[in-house]
Amino acid sequence: MQRIDKHTGVLNVECNQCHQVHTVTVKLEDFDRYINKGDLVQKVWPTYDTWDRELIIGYRTGFYQCKLCFEKEEIEVQKVSFDEMMNQIKGDQE
Repeated sequence: MQRIDKHTGVLNVECNQCHQVHTVTVKLEDFDRYINKGDLVQKVWPTYDTWDRELIIGYRTGFYQCKLCFEKEEIEVQKVSFDEMMNQIKGDQE
């Protein structure tokens, strides 16, 4: 974490898939509540969007997948599922 001042820090987290670094700014007091006191990320940062919270979780766990890579993976999973379904339908018709 990079400290901006005595109350604020910046988390830099690299996506495990595309290796792009993403950042989010946090209050050190909030970060302490999350890391050391075990408060849930959505309780500590209710106004942060899902992807900022995922970035914070990724900082803690060491695994982070950015929104773009997640969406690409979801599209691929949906495509594979669709292709499998179509192949099954074709097989049932034979």
